[in-house]
Amino acid sequence: MGLCTSVRAELRALLRGLALAKERGIQRLAVYVDSQVIVGMLKGNSTDHARYAGIIQRCTKLIETPGWEVLINHCYREANQVADILANLGVELYGDFIVFPHPPGAVSIPLYADRRGTKFPRQLMS
Repeated sequence: MGLCTSVRAELRALLRGLALAKERGIQRLAVYVDSQVIVGMLKGNSTDHARYAGIIQRCTKLIETPGWEVLINHCYREANQVADILANLGVELYGDFIVFPHPPGAVSIPLYADRRGTKFPRQLMS
């Protein structure tokens, strides 16, 4: 994604994911984002997002498409391991945007854990 902030990178990835889901005819979509800032921006709860207004508007326009149900939710990083692995994998790959026909082997264990409903405790510093 070139040189940009982590917020812009995550918003751009979200926009591409939404567009891909829409293009593939997915009618109901639940999106889990591990950034409370981004969830707040998309739900209109944040006033400090002028520099991201254009991309937020494009995401919101897709999310609010009539006949398409999209839920945006926050989750902690521990519950978003597959996305974290894919993001790290994306840094190593060449190309602007890659769609895997099947999940890469690196995510097989976290996907299995997700399917089983495995809980990962959040560690807090005291």
